[in-house]
Amino acid sequence: MGAVVRLRTVGRVVIRRVILLAVIVLALGTTLPATLAQPVEAADRALEIEMRAFRFVPDFLRVTVGDTVTLSVTNKDSVGHNLFIPELGIRIGNATAPIGPGNRSSATFRADRIGEFWFYCEVPGHATRLNGGYSGMAGRLVVEQEAVQPPDSTMIFILLSFAVSAAAFATVVGVGLYLRRRWRL
Repeated sequence: MGAVVRLRTVGRVVIRRVILLAVIVLALGTTLPATLAQPVEAADRALEIEMRAFRFVPDFLRVTVGDTVTLSVTNKDSVGHNLFIPELGIRIGNATAPIGPGNRSSATFRADRIGEFWFYCEVPGHATRLNGGYSGMAGRLVVEQEAVQPPDSTMIFILLSFAVSAAAFATVVGVGLYLRRRWRL
């Protein structure tokens, strides 16, 4: 009988330790990803835009706040154009001295504000202001919140594997204790 009591005590200790381990793994599993996630550093971005057929190609650009952006425009149209982003104070060419057909120009700036910014051609008749935006030769630049790189999940998988192994061991011990009690060994 003393052996059975000792075995029950050992079984309870094992089960308590497995429960404690499961709580630790769950706590780490919910906090580790947030802890390990690292912000993506600002980058140098080179964006190319073609001006052709009275439109910008592409007409939608996306960068991350903090990026240093070099915006290059090439005029592949038969008339002069420019690119103006009023909210950011960026102007490549202008209405009176546009970028001529076959020419290329660029500007470099730091994307220091989050938001959606319209760019358009200032040459009269090329873009029209409509309801807070533009139609015609216009596009949008979106400056997004800094991206976060997902954490390496190797450690999480190792901890979860360990927890599953511990749970399997506890199950075997529990079944063994049950069978010993049942068969009065």
